[in-house]
Amino acid sequence: MNSVIASGLLAKCPNCQQGDLFSNYWSLRETCDVCGARFLRDEGSWIAPTAFGYGFGAAVGVGGGVLLIATGTMFKGAEYMLMVIAGVATLVVYPWTKGMWVGMLHGWGLVYPDPVKVVETPVAAIDESEEASAPKVDASDEAIHAVDSAVAEATGEPIA
Repeated sequence: MNSVIASGLLAKCPNCQQGDLFSNYWSLRETCDVCGARFLRDEGSWIAPTAFGYGFGAAVGVGGGVLLIATGTMFKGAEYMLMVIAGVATLVVYPWTKGMWVGMLHGWGLVYPDPVKVVETPVAAIDESEEASAPKVDASDEAIHAVDSAVAEATGEPIA
Protein backbone atom coordinates (compact mmCIF):
# COMPACT_ATOMS: atom_id res chain seq x y z
CA MET A 1 0.00 0.00 0.00
CA ASN A 2 2.92 2.35 0.64
CA SER A 3 3.99 2.25 -3.02
CA VAL A 4 0.52 3.22 -4.30
CA ILE A 5 0.32 6.11 -1.82
CA ALA A 6 3.84 7.16 -2.83
CA SER A 7 2.88 7.06 -6.50
CA GLY A 8 -0.14 9.22 -5.62
CA LEU A 9 2.10 11.71 -3.83
CA LEU A 10 4.35 11.76 -6.91
CA ALA A 11 1.23 12.35 -9.08
CA LYS A 12 1.64 9.07 -10.95
CA CYS A 13 -1.02 6.45 -11.65
CA PRO A 14 -1.12 3.97 -8.75
CA ASN A 15 -2.09 1.16 -11.13
CA CYS A 16 0.92 1.37 -13.49
CA GLN A 17 3.15 4.00 -11.76
CA GLN A 18 3.76 5.55 -15.20
CA GLY A 19 0.82 7.72 -16.29
CA ASP A 20 0.22 11.19 -14.89
CA LEU A 21 -2.65 11.75 -12.43
CA PHE A 22 -3.10 15.41 -13.29
CA SER A 23 -3.43 17.20 -16.63
CA ASN A 24 -2.46 20.41 -14.80
CA TYR A 25 -2.08 21.51 -11.16
CA TRP A 26 -5.86 21.56 -10.52
CA SER A 27 -7.31 18.95 -12.90
CA LEU A 28 -7.20 15.26 -12.13
CA ARG A 29 -7.38 13.18 -15.29
CA GLU A 30 -10.46 11.01 -15.69
CA THR A 31 -8.35 7.99 -16.70
CA CYS A 32 -4.66 7.08 -16.89
CA ASP A 33 -3.24 7.78 -20.34
CA VAL A 34 -1.00 4.68 -20.09
CA CYS A 35 -3.08 1.86 -18.56
CA GLY A 36 -6.61 3.29 -18.71
CA ALA A 37 -7.31 3.10 -14.96
CA ARG A 38 -10.33 5.27 -14.10
CA PHE A 39 -9.68 7.73 -11.26
CA LEU A 40 -13.11 9.42 -11.18
CA ARG A 41 -15.50 6.53 -10.53
CA ASP A 42 -17.61 8.28 -7.90
CA GLU A 43 -17.85 12.03 -7.45
CA GLY A 44 -18.51 11.75 -3.71
CA SER A 45 -15.18 10.04 -3.08
CA TRP A 46 -13.39 13.43 -3.14
CA ILE A 47 -14.84 14.63 0.16
CA ALA A 48 -12.02 13.01 2.14
CA PRO A 49 -9.05 14.63 0.31
CA THR A 50 -10.84 17.97 0.45
CA ALA A 51 -11.25 17.55 4.20
CA PHE A 52 -7.56 16.57 4.52
CA GLY A 53 -6.53 19.72 2.63
CA TYR A 54 -8.74 21.98 4.73
CA GLY A 55 -7.54 20.23 7.88
CA PHE A 56 -3.93 20.83 6.89
CA GLY A 57 -4.64 24.50 6.22
CA ALA A 58 -6.44 24.85 9.55
CA ALA A 59 -3.54 23.16 11.36
CA VAL A 60 -1.09 25.59 9.74
CA GLY A 61 -3.26 28.57 10.72
CA VAL A 62 -3.79 27.42 14.31
CA GLY A 63 -0.15 26.39 14.64
CA GLY A 64 0.96 29.81 13.43
CA GLY A 65 -1.38 31.50 15.91
CA VAL A 66 -0.11 29.38 18.78
CA LEU A 67 3.47 30.14 17.75
CA LEU A 68 2.78 33.90 17.68
CA ILE A 69 1.12 33.77 21.11
CA ALA A 70 3.80 31.53 22.63
CA THR A 71 6.63 33.76 21.44
CA GLY A 72 4.82 36.96 22.44
CA THR A 73 4.93 38.31 18.89
CA MET A 74 1.16 38.50 18.27
CA PHE A 75 0.24 41.75 16.57
CA LYS A 76 -2.91 43.50 15.42
CA GLY A 77 -4.15 41.98 12.13
CA ALA A 78 -2.20 38.73 12.58
CA GLU A 79 -5.42 36.73 12.10
CA TYR A 80 -5.69 37.99 8.51
CA MET A 81 -2.11 37.02 7.80
CA LEU A 82 -2.76 33.57 9.31
CA MET A 83 -5.91 33.15 7.19
CA VAL A 84 -3.94 33.89 4.01
CA ILE A 85 -1.13 31.52 5.03
CA ALA A 86 -3.65 28.77 5.87
CA GLY A 87 -5.41 29.29 2.53
CA VAL A 88 -2.17 29.12 0.59
CA ALA A 89 -1.14 25.98 2.51
CA THR A 90 -4.46 24.36 1.57
CA LEU A 91 -3.91 25.16 -2.11
CA VAL A 92 -0.30 23.96 -2.06
CA VAL A 93 -1.16 20.50 -0.69
CA TYR A 94 -4.20 20.04 -2.98
CA PRO A 95 -2.57 17.73 -5.60
CA TRP A 96 -0.77 15.71 -2.93
CA THR A 97 -3.90 15.04 -0.90
CA LYS A 98 -5.88 14.11 -4.00
CA GLY A 99 -3.02 11.96 -5.34
CA MET A 100 -2.60 10.22 -2.00
CA TRP A 101 -6.35 9.55 -1.92
CA VAL A 102 -6.28 8.05 -5.45
CA GLY A 103 -3.46 5.79 -4.24
CA MET A 104 -5.50 4.72 -1.23
CA LEU A 105 -8.56 4.09 -3.43
CA HIS A 106 -6.37 1.90 -5.65
CA GLY A 107 -5.13 -0.01 -2.62
CA TRP A 108 -8.77 -0.68 -1.70
CA GLY A 109 -9.51 -1.93 -5.22
CA LEU A 110 -11.53 1.10 -6.36
CA VAL A 111 -9.19 2.41 -9.09
CA TYR A 112 -8.87 0.05 -12.03
CA PRO A 113 -9.14 0.06 -15.83
CA ASP A 114 -12.66 -0.09 -17.18
CA PRO A 115 -13.73 -3.46 -18.53
CA VAL A 116 -13.99 -3.55 -22.32
CA LYS A 117 -17.10 -5.12 -23.81
CA VAL A 118 -16.52 -7.18 -26.94
CA VAL A 119 -19.42 -7.03 -29.38
CA GLU A 120 -19.59 -9.77 -31.99
CA THR A 121 -20.54 -8.50 -35.45
CA PRO A 122 -22.74 -10.77 -37.58
CA VAL A 123 -20.78 -12.35 -40.44
CA ALA A 124 -23.14 -10.85 -43.03
CA ALA A 125 -22.29 -7.34 -41.83
CA ILE A 126 -18.53 -7.81 -42.18
CA ASP A 127 -16.90 -6.48 -45.29
CA GLU A 128 -15.01 -9.14 -47.22
CA SER A 129 -11.78 -7.23 -46.68
CA GLU A 130 -12.05 -7.73 -42.88
CA GLU A 131 -11.44 -10.97 -41.03
CA ALA A 132 -14.63 -12.72 -39.93
CA SER A 133 -13.19 -13.43 -36.47
CA ALA A 134 -12.23 -9.83 -35.63
CA PRO A 135 -14.51 -8.60 -32.79
CA LYS A 136 -15.63 -4.99 -32.55
CA VAL A 137 -14.84 -3.22 -29.28
CA ASP A 138 -17.42 -0.93 -27.70
CA ALA A 139 -16.09 1.03 -24.70
CA SER A 140 -19.03 3.41 -24.45
CA ASP A 141 -20.44 4.62 -21.15
CA GLU A 142 -23.49 2.37 -21.61
CA ALA A 143 -21.28 -0.70 -22.00
CA ILE A 144 -19.22 0.24 -18.96
CA HIS A 145 -22.39 0.80 -16.91
CA ALA A 146 -23.78 -2.56 -18.08
CA VAL A 147 -20.61 -4.38 -17.01
CA ASP A 148 -20.52 -2.58 -13.65
CA SER A 149 -24.20 -3.47 -13.09
CA ALA A 150 -23.57 -7.12 -13.95
CA VAL A 151 -20.62 -7.25 -11.55
CA ALA A 152 -22.68 -5.61 -8.80
CA GLU A 153 -25.53 -8.06 -9.37
CA ALA A 154 -23.19 -11.09 -9.39
CA THR A 155 -21.28 -10.07 -6.26
CA GLY A 156 -24.16 -8.49 -4.37
CA GLU A 157 -22.03 -5.41 -3.68
CA PRO A 158 -22.50 -2.00 -5.32
CA ILE A 159 -19.74 -0.74 -7.60
CA ALA A 160 -18.45 2.63 -6.41
